[in-house]
Amino acid sequence: MISTGNLGLLQSEAAKTAIADYYASFDDLRQWDELLRSQQDRYWEATSGVLSRAILRDAMRWREPSLSAADGEKILTDLRKRDGIDDMLVAMAAHQERVRRDSERLADMGRALIAKLKPLAGP
Repeated sequence: MISTGNLGLLQSEAAKTAIADYYASFDDLRQWDELLRSQQDRYWEATSGVLSRAILRDAMRWREPSLSAADGEKILTDLRKRDGIDDMLVAMAAHQERVRRDSERLADMGRALIAKLKPLAGP
């Protein structure tokens, strides 16, 4: 309703404010998008080729890959040879936690918005 200019059709100031506040929260979170993409790009570049396509395919399909102890040790050895990978893993874990937390917050805000708007919808 905001992007089409129809927010003014709502008579309830409470509804207008609730909707505007909800969408404003998305703008606040977007400031992190470019940083996250940059970190992800560096991480994927640094880890490229460490895992086989079969392992990546299993992970994308939520299947447990079948690895021998030797395969696992080779992956870790190859990964440890990459410059800065320790810091990247910490940074990616922090970003993933932030994305998870933000997603949960937005879901809570969406449910709260629905709860505010339902009574205004009438019978």
